[in-house]
Amino acid sequence: MANTKKLRVIILDDDPGISLLLEVALTKLGHHVLTFPDPTACPVYTAHETVCQRKTPCADVIISDHMMPNMSGIDFFKLQRKRGCKALDANKALITGAAINDYMKHAVDELGCHLIKKPFKVAKIVEWVEECTERVRLAEAS
Repeated sequence: MANTKKLRVIILDDDPGISLLLEVALTKLGHHVLTFPDPTACPVYTAHETVCQRKTPCADVIISDHMMPNMSGIDFFKLQRKRGCKALDANKALITGAAINDYMKHAVDELGCHLIKKPFKVAKIVEWVEECTERVRLAEAS
């Protein structure tokens, strides 16, 4: 049975085509989606606190391109972790069109995020978001 929980999704990508594609696909599923062209435009980054003061995450899912202006997706996820981001690491995904090297593999393993290689199928991202829904449901129940 499909999950019915609607998620708060943040998409960080400087490619407007990819942002729009993911926004439309996930909005059609009922999720609330915010898109930003780079991490520095996102409220998660722009908060002035050095440590997150929230008791709950401001997003259930965060999808970030790796190569963006101002900051890479990996550096953004590292900053979130340093600031005490409440979003589940497993519900963060890094999209990359670059060759997956040892640094990227190590960073993804260290951060506990999901890796999505371009070109990707929207159906695979939707499937992963459904898995995120279950993790959010389990986290809220505990």
